[in-house]
Amino acid sequence: MRLHSSLRQRVPIHFPEMAEPMLMAAVVGFMAGLGALLFKWLLDVISRWVSGPIFALFAPLGRFQGILSPAMGGLLAGLLMYYFGHGLKGHSVPEIIESVALHGGRISPQVHLTQACASILTIGSGGSAGRVAPVVQIGAAVGSGLGQLLRLPNQRVRDLVACGAAAGIAVTFNAPIAGVFFALEVVLGELS
Repeated sequence: MRLHSSLRQRVPIHFPEMAEPMLMAAVVGFMAGLGALLFKWLLDVISRWVSGPIFALFAPLGRFQGILSPAMGGLLAGLLMYYFGHGLKGHSVPEIIESVALHGGRISPQVHLTQACASILTIGSGGSAGRVAPVVQIGAAVGSGLGQLLRLPNQRVRDLVACGAAAGIAVTFNAPIAGVFFALEVVLGELS
């Protein structure tokens, strides 16, 4: 009994070198996945609301009824971007690629989450837009935000941005392997 207890005291516990980055990647993936699910749920709520009570409100307008819902959604999204989306220069995925390549993955979460809300209004009201860019943005903002919060080096922040983008793609298309390849090829620009 003594030998066993003394042996246990002498043997230090070593965690693998990659345990911490893998844990952070799992946390970012989980949070980005929840963000993408929230995005999909809000999109469904807005589209049901627009196709129900809002559509009925415009019923007296006849055939122009179908035009006003996307126009209202676009107007609300435009106002949201005008007042809260300062600093947004262009489309979201190229901006994420630029931030990874030139700024160490440092992304302003407020700007990208504002654009995600504007996308919910646009798509939910019947506007012509897709879901890919907003979920990539949500995931990348989560990864970058966690990396900046923990004051990680640029390479680690870049990796967390890619993890978040991969999680967003995986949840949206129900394709986790495709999310990984998207993050490696498009966001990081390296497949090695």
